[in-house]
Amino acid sequence: VLYTAIGQLLTHGVSGPKRIIVLPAGEPIAPDFQEAFDQHDIAVRRFEVVAARKVKRVTLLPSEN
Repeated sequence: VLYTAIGQLLTHGVSGPKRIIVLPAGEPIAPDFQEAFDQHDIAVRRFEVVAARKVKRVTLLPSEN
């Protein structure tokens, strides 16, 4: 899935302002993927799902870089 996401960012994000990939909070990023994000200036944003009773809410966390 990360290979696809990086490919889409590089293909469709050529003329865009900033490339951002959104990943689940708490999941480690393999060093080779982090290197690719850094090399291609892809910012990492994390999200978490907060469940309260029957309601689930997605929260976007502050940027890591």
